[in-house]
Amino acid sequence: MFARCLRIAVTLALAGLAAAGARADWHRADTDHFVIFSDGSARELERFAQDTERFDALLRQFFRLPASAGGENRLTIYAVRSTDEIARLMGRGETSIAGFYRSRGEGSFAVTNRERTNTKFALSGQTTLFHEYAHHFMFRHLTAAYPAWYVEGFAEYFSTVEFDKQGRWDLGKPAYHRARSLLGNHRLDLDQLLFGTTEGMTRIEVDLYYGRAWMLVHMAMSDPERGRQLQGYLRDFANGVEPRVAAERNFGSLDELEETLENYVNESLRFRSSSTPLPYEGRLDIRTLSGPEGDLVDLRLERLMETDLERTREELLELAAESPAHAGVWYELALTELALSRSVDAADGNKEGGDERSESEEVGDDPDAPSPQQLVHEAAARQAIEKALAADPQHVRARVEQVRFQMRDLTRADDLTTRSWSPLRQALLEAHRTDPRDPQPLFVFYDSFRQTGLAAPDIARTAIGQAFTLAPESSRLRMAYVNDLVAHDEIPRAIALLKALAYNPHGGGGALEFLEELEDHLAERTSAETGTGQQTEPTAP
Repeated sequence: MFARCLRIAVTLALAGLAAAGARADWHRADTDHFVIFSDGSARELERFAQDTERFDALLRQFFRLPASAGGENRLTIYAVRSTDEIARLMGRGETSIAGFYRSRGEGSFAVTNRERTNTKFALSGQTTLFHEYAHHFMFRHLTAAYPAWYVEGFAEYFSTVEFDKQGRWDLGKPAYHRARSLLGNHRLDLDQLLFGTTEGMTRIEVDLYYGRAWMLVHMAMSDPERGRQLQGYLRDFANGVEPRVAAERNFGSLDELEETLENYVNESLRFRSSSTPLPYEGRLDIRTLSGPEGDLVDLRLERLMETDLERTREELLELAAESPAHAGVWYELALTELALSRSVDAADGNKEGGDERSESEEVGDDPDAPSPQQLVHEAAARQAIEKALAADPQHVRARVEQVRFQMRDLTRADDLTTRSWSPLRQALLEAHRTDPRDPQPLFVFYDSFRQTGLAAPDIARTAIGQAFTLAPESSRLRMAYVNDLVAHDEIPRAIALLKALAYNPHGGGGALEFLEELEDHLAERTSAETGTGQQTEPTAP
């Protein structure tokens, strides 16, 4: 039944790229776990916010995590009108991208679209958002490491959930958007799925990887025996058992598993339905953003995506002239100038960009021999930061950037003395007290000791631990914390935290190689301490 449905031809209507025109009218919703900006109606935003919170609650139920009343940093979501708008923000002509997620030190965010799909075979904005939030949720709340295929298969499985107006849900519905790859002529064998990566794959192969991962998770979720096998496999994997050994020990014959998986797509798929509503009774405040607040949403998105930084800067300058007492405008202008400075550096071949790179994270990293143009952008950014603080002396991020500039000046002057750096560190601790949930003052405080060549004292080590706890999805913070643990010989803890990044299906930036080095080091040390020599891998029964 499912296979017959999947074989229906998919026809997508492609529209031209939306031209930049008048700014959208934005609404903002504040809930327990999200800050949502939408250029749609307030009524539509209310339903969207409720369903997003219900999805968070569903994930908490599945992992048996306690309900949270909002005592954590919230994810920012931008819900734009269409895939055309997403393509414009990303600077691409294609309109097939339904949304995306970025993990950054200045704050993780997701972008989705509100457009209704005209066929169930098209990937919707909600499905994309739920898929990406499942990744965010796992990084933020789970400590165990999971194999890449399961990370993607789990996200696919949960992403197709549907809620009715009362909060009842249907979970495990078919991932129709994977139909083309699953029923096409391309093949991806089970070995590639379980033990390979998506690196070097074509777009259709990656899509097939996601689809096959979804099928395997769906099969395990629908069959109690397969579910027990999956849990045993995940437990072994998290405990460091070699992946193939873990798979064969729990799934049995992988050839038989592959044959079962091949046949599964032709079966009539079952899904779970709840009879009890999953209500959301937490915070839900919706307001219309007017004046500079509304304009800033568009400009912040364009700055984050570096859509057209020169134009963004010009519009921010105009907005600053109209609203000179608005600290947020000056702060965005400063970050735009810094992004322009980095673009000059990248054009010169000195740096590479990346999704994890954060504008505010790199301000304190002094470029090698900054060019005159970079110094112009830097001077403009400094001026904008000072105006932001003049408008709001309690603006934490602006204060952090001011301190970064002061650190840069000391570094350029080759002044690494404690006497000069101590006041700056104290200012960062004051910024932390102003906003205890912001990880940036803590991270910069910790990093200041690295910049001056000093070993991190206990207070700095506590700071990086707290910063990581506030934003564990940030690769930069995770790696900084891991490096601190390694420096203090806390190797097992470092390995445990590094695994989640190393097995990240979207790339861990060298984390896998680092993990292997740490595991080899720990094994050698354990062997030397016990005098047992080289240990062998366990074998399947």
